[in-house]
Amino acid sequence: MRPDTWVRATNAGCGWLRFVLLPLTLVPLWFGDMMLSMMVMMAWMMVPLAFRKPTSDDAWMTRAAMGIQIWRSHPFDHPALLLAFLGTVVGLVLGAAAAWRGVLWLAAGGGVLFVGMQLVMHLWASRLFASRRERS
Repeated sequence: MRPDTWVRATNAGCGWLRFVLLPLTLVPLWFGDMMLSMMVMMAWMMVPLAFRKPTSDDAWMTRAAMGIQIWRSHPFDHPALLLAFLGTVVGLVLGAAAAWRGVLWLAAGGGVLFVGMQLVMHLWASRLFASRRERS
């Protein structure tokens, strides 16, 4: 992402909307509609363009998005956050593969793993941003 897009992506409304949209890519896969799933993914990627720069960094999702930006510049400095990211990817891939095959319980498990790991990753990133802000 370009720097100005990153700033808009730190808007709390943008973060929550992206948090909801990404798991929704699994629903069209469940019904076998790859094109609709790709359209949802495109909407997920375009969401930051619809939001403005946040007025403050008091919102939890704003701090989490800023923490993720800090983490992405040095991903191997924080192994727990890296593991949460890998768990998120595994959950999304597992859910997508199970939805594609029509295995409901496995798709639900992948979705739960994805959402749980996303929350863990955002909580950890929020703490990372808060600790970085306190040092400066």
